[in-house]
Amino acid sequence: MDRLLWILTVDDPSVPARLCSLLAKRSVAVAEMHLVREPDANRWSIHLSVCVDSEREMTLLVNRLHRLVDVVTVLPVGSGADHLRRPIFRTLRPDATDFGDDDSLGAIPCGTSRRRA
Repeated sequence: MDRLLWILTVDDPSVPARLCSLLAKRSVAVAEMHLVREPDANRWSIHLSVCVDSEREMTLLVNRLHRLVDVVTVLPVGSGADHLRRPIFRTLRPDATDFGDDDSLGAIPCGTSRRRA
């Protein structure tokens, strides 16, 4: 079963390597990993989706992550099925007045429109 974890660590450049090393040594099947360094907050925010066979295996992984150097907290978020991202596609039909002289869309500042009443 896929499970999601949110891991918060201190801002140390070696954190991603240590995390990947731990996962490799334990043969954890990683479905997805997002690492975001937040320099203003001096921390790493890591979203990790792993495939585990049982709740016991998940508990062991969470406990081992808690003991990893520089980890502040580990929060199990839920199953991977709960948080699937689905793409949304929207077809845009611009107004003819939105085109410039060379038939390309011009720059429109956010929150404004070129439409004329």
